Amino acid sequence: MSATLRTPPEARIGDVAVSAAHPAVIAPIVGTDLSAILDQAARIAATDVDLVEWRADHFAALGDPAAVGEAARRVRDAARRPVIFTIRSRAEGGAFEGDESTYVAALEAACAGGAVDAADIEHALPGAETMMTWLGDRGLTAIVSRHVLDATPPRTELLVALAAMEATPAAIVKLAVQANTRRDAETVMAALTARYRVADKPLIVLAMGAAGAFTRLAGPRLGCAATFVAVAGASAPGQPSLAELRRAWAALGQAE
Repeated sequence: MSATLRTPPEARIGDVAVSAAHPAVIAPIVGTDLSAILDQAARIAATDVDLVEWRADHFAALGDPAAVGEAARRVRDAARRPVIFTIRSRAEGGAFEGDESTYVAALEAACAGGAVDAADIEHALPGAETMMTWLGDRGLTAIVSRHVLDATPPRTELLVALAAMEATPAAIVKLAVQANTRRDAETVMAALTARYRVADKPLIVLAMGAAGAFTRLAGPRLGCAATFVAVAGASAPGQPSLAELRRAWAALGQAE
């Protein structure tokens, strides 16, 4: 039975509703310089994805707030979609190894002037909840996230992590873990199904890696509010192409 029979919690990123009833399709931008970033944004603009995630941890000029602000504005113009701003740490699978002051300065620069609509804040970051509140006070959507890179924790640990993130000021909760076996991926989906029954915020829960690829396709049937596709570049292992996602959803009868 599909978990989407429940009336799902909803949040908004710009003008896009994010919920398991109408799961959002997100395409990442992972360029290292402005030219590559804008090229990827233009390629995404030519598709029907709902949102873009600018993975600014790959941006070579991340330490220059003025460059970050200008790039954010140009990404928004080129992508013609609401933008999620993300600085993913090395510890959680990204490229960022800087200090807190660099992170905060880049976040503030990207969020100035309405260039982005949401930001992903890792739950483990110092001051994470303060940053989430700061975003909410400015009418921006905070996504709280956790990424486990080496293995899939037990189902009970996944449920504890989801509950802890739901208790933050963020509007959307994201949990991604590495799946090394099919059973790992099934554990992730079991945790999603269980938490979805009681969650009061949209959940994005998926398994990374080849063994977890099916969770990115089938997750919305079990309560996942969004999934990621590789249009101009992948930001994590196992991301399907947009065509693969559409075929899978058509076979599953998933509304787009």
